[in-house]
Amino acid sequence: MPALGIEHDQNPVCGGGGLTRHLQLIRLPGGGLSMLRFFCASLLLTGLLASCTPRTSTVAGVTVTPVLIKVSEGAAAGGTLTIQGRYLGSAQTARVLIGADENGQGGTAFPVSAVQRWTDTEIVLTVPEGMPAGGSWLFVEVGGKRSTGLRVSLR
Repeated sequence: MPALGIEHDQNPVCGGGGLTRHLQLIRLPGGGLSMLRFFCASLLLTGLLASCTPRTSTVAGVTVTPVLIKVSEGAAAGGTLTIQGRYLGSAQTARVLIGADENGQGGTAFPVSAVQRWTDTEIVLTVPEGMPAGGSWLFVEVGGKRSTGLRVSLR
């Protein structure tokens, strides 16, 4: 009696009707049942592992630190400030801090109304009246994770 169809077909999974023969032969006594158990266990394990993959669409699971790459030249009130980086979130899940020290402590958050455009790689803001003028540090905070900082100067 053939075990796993090697005598019937050199490649039991591929070829004309090989899959059908293979599935029929899995049920044969003498190792066939254990092969079926292995196959079912593999399917269950694959499903389990797939359900454990991280979901990137939720902010609660933010695991990547936002990275700032470049900020435009300092702007005056009413001017435009552009921030470029990676993993910057969205206007609903993040905020921009300006006026912080180099460790990211303190600072003032830009109001949501100042946002012109916000993508995962670029933030364009209008500098509102009353923002602190002069040199300071700028940070983006996404889901509680603070970015690397950049020096910025507002006029």
